[in-house]
Amino acid sequence: MSKAVGYLEGLDVLTREHEPGRRRARYVIDDDVWLRAWLNSARRNAVWAETAQVGADLFGPGTPAGARLEAMRQFFVGVHRDMTSPSVTVALDDAVTVLAALLHAARPLATRELAAALGWPQARAATAVQAAEHQPEVCGPLTLRRTPSGAHLVTAQHGRLTPAQRTALAQSPTRVWPWDT
Repeated sequence: MSKAVGYLEGLDVLTREHEPGRRRARYVIDDDVWLRAWLNSARRNAVWAETAQVGADLFGPGTPAGARLEAMRQFFVGVHRDMTSPSVTVALDDAVTVLAALLHAARPLATRELAAALGWPQARAATAVQAAEHQPEVCGPLTLRRTPSGAHLVTAQHGRLTPAQRTALAQSPTRVWPWDT
């Protein structure tokens, strides 16, 4: 178990917190875990590309090993470029903004309503919605869903809460959040 926890800590997937006065550690996975994991993976792809370049230079382009290492370098350079290109990172960031907007609105919104509320062109809002729909890992504990009318809404990820937790939350009194005032 400790090796697995150490591995996940090394990937920045979880962090270890110690509560004052307690011996046990608490392991936390925060809301930005997907972004850190994505960036960590992109960095590792860049390291693989650099390592393959060193090997290709060492063996030389005329050797079978050098040619394979050069092909490997090109592959990892492409993967790194695709993962870090502005269009990908902007679309993912916009998807998270759309989720926040829908959560704040607390009601379904059509793409054109999202675009107007966010001050974005409709195409940008549509791309963000599409990114959230096609890459659910971006949504964290939330799920983007479409209503029968085609509007979008945010709900808790299926299976994230138990039926008992959902019931308890439905019965709790309405609260006003400090950021809503």
